[in-house]
Amino acid sequence: LSAEEPQRIQQKLADGELRQEPGRPASKRRRSGQYKQSRQVNKQTEKSSKHELPPRRFLSSDNLKIVVGRNNKQNDRITLRQARKDDLWFHIKNAPGAHVIIMAEGQKVPEQTILEAAGLAAWYAGTTRAGGASSSVDYCEARHVRKPGGAKPGQVIYDNFQTVLVNPLDPAILEKAK
Repeated sequence: LSAEEPQRIQQKLADGELRQEPGRPASKRRRSGQYKQSRQVNKQTEKSSKHELPPRRFLSSDNLKIVVGRNNKQNDRITLRQARKDDLWFHIKNAPGAHVIIMAEGQKVPEQTILEAAGLAAWYAGTTRAGGASSSVDYCEARHVRKPGGAKPGQVIYDNFQTVLVNPLDPAILEKAK
């Protein structure tokens, strides 16, 4: 090292251009993969924070919009903010799964649309896809769904519901709504 080198390093440390980690030379930190790991974590964080996919949207055979949440935060959003009081809310019984909303738009919802939305709730619960077995799906008007204090995203309680037994409905059968 030249006589000026230690002074230059001290200046870079003071300016924040270099980070000093006590006890571990930079060459060992590089070899340990510490830098590579932090870059990978940053890339994953960037991907997840850049763009969240919107909820899935379908048209029933009766031309009513059906909205399906992709994750717990979307489930909260579509159930508690977007759904109107007379819209119908669906969820697989006693298991984690997607919240499904039929946008009733003031109309009486036909039974076929109810069965289609319930089939989507069973499909996106993921528990029954492989065997294709019937599933119990609860549904009620959105006015009867509420979030208890301190509940995690996606967790709700509901009352005044009905239960329907359906087979999972492959979403490819329904037309995607725009």
